[in-house]
Amino acid sequence: MSNGSEFRGAPPPVAGNGANGKWADALDLYEVDLDMYKENREKLVSKLKARDDVICKDNSIALFQGGPAPTRYDSDHEPIFRQESNFSYLFGVKEPDVYGVIELESGRTTLFFPKLPESYAIVMGEIRSAESFKKEYAVDDVRFEPELRSFIEDLDPKVIYTTRGLNKDSGIYAKEAHYEGVENHRVDNGTLYDVIVECRVIKSAREIALMRHINKISSQAHCWIMTQAQPGMREFQLESLFEHWGYFRGGCRHRSYTSICGCGGNGSILHYGHAGAPNDGIIEPDDMCLLDMGAEYKCYTSDITCTFPVSGKFSDDQRAIYEAVLDAQWTVMRAMKPGVSYVDMHTLAYRVILTHLSKLGVVKGDIDEMLAADLGAVFMPHGLGHFMGLDTHDVGGRAKGLPVQTRPGYTSLRCCATLEPGMVLTVEPGVYFNDYSLDKALADDKQAHFIDADALKRFRNTGGIRLEDDVLVTETGVENMTQCPRAVDDVEAVLAGKLDYTSTFKSFSRQRGVGPPRGSPRANGVQPTLTVVIPARPEDFDRFQRKRELGLTARPPGLEPVVQSPRENDSVMEAQQLPPQHRAGSNARRMPGASLSNWSQTSSDAASERSTEQTLANFRQVRDSEQSDPHEREALVRSNHVTLCKLEEEQHLLYLELEDQEELLEKLEQELQEDLDVIETCLDKQLIPMFERVESMHNDIVSRADELVFLQKEVELIVPGVVAERIEKLMDRVNSAGESTASEVELALRNVQEKKEKALAMRYLPRWVSSRFFSQGERDVLDDNEEDSPKSDADGPDEHIKRKHDKNADGNRTWSARDRDWNRRQSQEKEGELGDKEDESIIKNATIANTGDAKASALPDSSADDEDNSEFSKPPSDTIARSGPLKTIQLLLAQESDPEHA
Repeated sequence: MSNGSEFRGAPPPVAGNGANGKWADALDLYEVDLDMYKENREKLVSKLKARDDVICKDNSIALFQGGPAPTRYDSDHEPIFRQESNFSYLFGVKEPDVYGVIELESGRTTLFFPKLPESYAIVMGEIRSAESFKKEYAVDDVRFEPELRSFIEDLDPKVIYTTRGLNKDSGIYAKEAHYEGVENHRVDNGTLYDVIVECRVIKSAREIALMRHINKISSQAHCWIMTQAQPGMREFQLESLFEHWGYFRGGCRHRSYTSICGCGGNGSILHYGHAGAPNDGIIEPDDMCLLDMGAEYKCYTSDITCTFPVSGKFSDDQRAIYEAVLDAQWTVMRAMKPGVSYVDMHTLAYRVILTHLSKLGVVKGDIDEMLAADLGAVFMPHGLGHFMGLDTHDVGGRAKGLPVQTRPGYTSLRCCATLEPGMVLTVEPGVYFNDYSLDKALADDKQAHFIDADALKRFRNTGGIRLEDDVLVTETGVENMTQCPRAVDDVEAVLAGKLDYTSTFKSFSRQRGVGPPRGSPRANGVQPTLTVVIPARPEDFDRFQRKRELGLTARPPGLEPVVQSPRENDSVMEAQQLPPQHRAGSNARRMPGASLSNWSQTSSDAASERSTEQTLANFRQVRDSEQSDPHEREALVRSNHVTLCKLEEEQHLLYLELEDQEELLEKLEQELQEDLDVIETCLDKQLIPMFERVESMHNDIVSRADELVFLQKEVELIVPGVVAERIEKLMDRVNSAGESTASEVELALRNVQEKKEKALAMRYLPRWVSSRFFSQGERDVLDDNEEDSPKSDADGPDEHIKRKHDKNADGNRTWSARDRDWNRRQSQEKEGELGDKEDESIIKNATIANTGDAKASALPDSSADDEDNSEFSKPPSDTIARSGPLKTIQLLLAQESDPEHA
């Protein structure tokens, strides 16, 4: 096993590394547009003005304080300063100890730099003027820090807004600006921080362009490190290679975070690489290398994780777990779009991972039940992703109003927001076989029954696999700004040296070969040139040429291509521009070892063919000539080698792309055939029976329509006669009902008349007579009516009261009231007020009502027969005397003895 001192290659060489070379040719610097910071300040002021609780008038200001210059503990060592994120977001200032003031009503910006002593020029360098700072940072005014207090006092702001708020990722409060004298003003430190957080969540177009560049630098570094890693190296050597690329190529002095280079079992530790485990492990031949590293530029960050086998080939188990993680990442990316909750995306990643582990036999059971038992957190105990920007864990993912996650795994999710266009965040699913997490789950009754302990043993040594990309949320989905190989064949091709950071890799939405990678010169419409460093001796090239003809290598060692923009008067020898990717009439496969002359013959570019053939001819002529000048021969070799390398590289790329295109066409043909089969099946099994059913239903409808026409005709013939017959029957029923009702009414009237006549008779009959002809209920009703009726004028003042209380203890009426009626009537007869004629008239009316007019007319006339009835004119015995008038007694006795005669 190697001790790590032998590398397969050195860092990519810089074009022109010589006396006349230009080191700047290796740089890929990005010039930040200062309008980006101005836009950020305008966004902040606009949001503050939109709030009802913020006073922007009366000279109110927002006061900011940049980061202080640090020292290491109590020493005078000064670590490299990095600006405070909010201050960098608004002003882009790189110096420490600076203040910034924004007048909210006008948006005017003033910076206050520290006043440096003259000795600073000796120790630290030039003491810059306020005007130079104003020009560099494009602000309205620049002053020095001693003027800050007087400046604010002259403004006399109504409110000074400062940034004090809780960073929910770290749990640390942001430090608010302070200067001597600020306590004399009204200060609001509870509003500004939340507004800045809200501004930083959505990135501007200039911020996005800068973050694309940083992702490109970090992606290139990851790709290069994959070609350099080998067993026996130390983990920190991979870390150093990343730092070198980012700083040497991209000017990235800072890293976004402490690099994580976990190989083998160390990959299962989420934040491996800290001071207690400083990436010092030795890489073993069968290890998976998990490299989580990101470069930072102008305080904007990147966060990328690649995982690959150091051996260059995935084992079956490594590939199974890797593809589970890759499927989770790409599935989430396809589902991401505005309006989607990232908490739901976290759950989706769990579901995909558990589905793959279930197929491998590591877990068993229902996936939904596993999710309910939080089994996903056993294998992925971190969150799916977090916001990116001026901090690796950028602010806003757990802003106010968002739900607090309490379930295992979800508590580590640093982005709980609903996605919106302009957000930049990571997608970083992973599977980790961490002994502590696995043993804890096996001891938990709620989770243990889902895990197959025996199947788990074969994966325990896998360590961890994580894939992390930085994506931008767009109007329709996401854009992956990371340009690293992800598919298994792409990773193995990079490890084998067949592809590199200039290649286009497969992604969640794009197949390799469809187009150039985003951010590449070709994607921007610029044809790049291929610049290489020529071996010092022609013999080196001859040896490489022999290896190439034998198919032992695809590129000479040390001839890594470098994509650069063309430069005028450049001393570096440059190749001709790359020919188009797809040449007309060139459909045959091109093998890496194919003849260059054969390749050139298929080109449609005649000028390129002539140039290539002439170059080859010159090269062979000079190389084979023993009398040629060695210097001329060497110069010609160097000149033509550029073209040969370019052709070899282009040939290789065309071979890969054509191969991919053929595979893609085969897949499309297969999918098309499958679609045709499905369509035919649908026609046979579904559409044809459906047409038959529709035709049958149509025929049924037509027949039923005929039936309806026939029924309509029958109704027109039958209905009038039926209606007339029913009307006649109804009239008969009405007539019979009317007759019956009339008879019932007549009978009811008779009953009423009878009751009235009985009541009248009972009024004048003695008690012993009425008891024989009327029931007790009839007598009681009559008595109650008499009691309730008002007293008559003939009664005395107390008569009515006596009549009410004339009942015995049993409730029966006594004879005293009737006796008094009798005595009164007798006195009235004596006085001539009431005679026998009145009695006869009353009896006669009662008789007519009961027996009819005929019987009433048969009664003897009392006036004509006074002599025959004289005996009745006398008062009867005591019992009869109490009974009432004589004529009434005579009538009633006759009716009783002979009802018919009476």
